[in-house]
Amino acid sequence: VWKHLRCLSFYYYSKFQRILLPPGKTLAMMGVDGAGKSTIIDAIYPALEQATHGGLKIEHLRPHLLAPLSRAKGKSASESVVTDPHKQKPSGYFFSMIRLIYYMVDYIAGYWIKIRMYLSREPRIMIYDRYAYDLIVDPRRFRIKLPRWVIVCCVKLMPKPDLSVCLYAEAEQIYQRKPELPLEEIQRQVVELKSLCGKSFEGELVQTSGGIEESAQ
Repeated sequence: VWKHLRCLSFYYYSKFQRILLPPGKTLAMMGVDGAGKSTIIDAIYPALEQATHGGLKIEHLRPHLLAPLSRAKGKSASESVVTDPHKQKPSGYFFSMIRLIYYMVDYIAGYWIKIRMYLSREPRIMIYDRYAYDLIVDPRRFRIKLPRWVIVCCVKLMPKPDLSVCLYAEAEQIYQRKPELPLEEIQRQVVELKSLCGKSFEGELVQTSGGIEESAQ
């Protein structure tokens, strides 16, 4: 009986340890539209999938524990396909705060309920195509109009990825790839992202001006 109880206790202890120190990792792929996020993710996907024996998952922007805000209004728009990021005007202060809190709840609760459980089972990788840092770099994309310090404080409360990769290129080159935003806005976002990558979340800067293979390596 004691041997059985000891084995049982070790079994549950190992499960608890996996939750405290999950063997899986999270990777946030950051970059302005046109920097090559999707292309690079597709390029590194086969190697990572092989290394994790299929334990690889991709989420766009956030954990998606909560449904898109558009569904609350009866719309079926997807968050993953955005062809004109600044088409809609930002919300007022009150609704901007609601939006920010909504994203914060999804990141925090979604990580512990959904992502953490996924990573604790075995060595896996969760790749985010964009992450919460986009709320700082381009708040207008999310129709948020709040003081920068408010957004930064909320983002700091959200779970930090194990690794953040910031993809960048010359603003003119990005504009040629995806002219969805004015050149001046692209230049601003590139500067903002590079600054955040070096200070706020200590990400790795990867230039995508060269070939895809070089950037993927």
